[in-house]
Amino acid sequence: MLVATYIIGFVTVLAILWQAVVLLVFLKRMSSKAGLESVSGSQPLMPLSVIVCARNEAPNLRKFLPGVLAQQYPRFEVVVVDDASKDDTPDFLEELQQEHPHLRVVCLEEKISCPSGRRAAGKKFALAQGILAAKNPHLVLTDADCQPLSNRWLHHMATAFGQGVDVVIGYSPLATTPGWLNRLQRYETTLTALLYLGRAAAGKPYMAVGRNLAYRKAVWQEAGGFSEHAHILSGDDDLFVQSVADSARVSIAVHPEAWVESVSQGTWRDWFRQKQRHLGAGKLYRPQHKGWLAGWAFSYAVLYGGMGALAIFGQWVPALCILIFRATVQMAIFGQAGRRLGQKDLWYWAFLLDVCYFGYLVFVSPFLILRPSTAWK
Repeated sequence: MLVATYIIGFVTVLAILWQAVVLLVFLKRMSSKAGLESVSGSQPLMPLSVIVCARNEAPNLRKFLPGVLAQQYPRFEVVVVDDASKDDTPDFLEELQQEHPHLRVVCLEEKISCPSGRRAAGKKFALAQGILAAKNPHLVLTDADCQPLSNRWLHHMATAFGQGVDVVIGYSPLATTPGWLNRLQRYETTLTALLYLGRAAAGKPYMAVGRNLAYRKAVWQEAGGFSEHAHILSGDDDLFVQSVADSARVSIAVHPEAWVESVSQGTWRDWFRQKQRHLGAGKLYRPQHKGWLAGWAFSYAVLYGGMGALAIFGQWVPALCILIFRATVQMAIFGQAGRRLGQKDLWYWAFLLDVCYFGYLVFVSPFLILRPSTAWK
């Protein structure tokens, strides 16, 4: 029993240390890129097309779209794709166009025909129509429920392109609101951002978020648009990045002025529905990315399973010591990550949130994967 205790304890601590090293290395890589996009080169800033897809988003458009239109950037247009909205979205956009000549609206009907004979799932069809309608070769994507946290968002996204860069992956934190659900969503968003921004900074991008993403229109066209995954509801961001990762040069934009804030889901049911959409794309991930994410999830099973095994075997002192060690490590890491990614309050909740996140990975996500969502709005 003593030997088994040592082995279990050693493997558990090893899993904790592996996760800590990964996160700290990713945080360092990501931080080393911060500010690079704030230094503009000698070349003039390129014109940009900002694309926003909306379906029944009138309240969000009224609240957030003015911040997109008010960007301090020399040449840009905002293309809003109204995907068959039934609310007053069309009327609001028509009014806004009178005040902002750089706002363009693409209106889609519910049963619009497409050359391929079938409409792409989710918002991909609407996004594709916005891309095709864009006048400029460099595109910046965001959502109707998002707002840039500065009027220099487009400036940082543009300068992050640099010479030869095809895709710019941005960061999109969630707004802070009261409640445990919001904390859990912000924790998961921050942890996910550390992983995908860190991998992208290392030259191994595997995903992005459509709330803050930019790429050249030509890259999208060369990849065949979203044709490889048109039948999947989600994936307009992560699957697209994977489809071009081998041929495109990818950069990140993590300067605080380049952040685009989004609202969190207000209820557990809404959050689960959102995760259903996101998880639907996972089965189309490339093997190397599946392996990386599976290894990350497995490390959670090892470290929490190890602590549970020690407790079951009656080894309460080792289990408690490892528990305290895990809590200390998580609080220290999220103290740094929180300061860097605008989530300063998460550090003292980090361990409890991590336990909840582990519960989500084990008990909730498999169920959501087996029951994919069928509508994007």
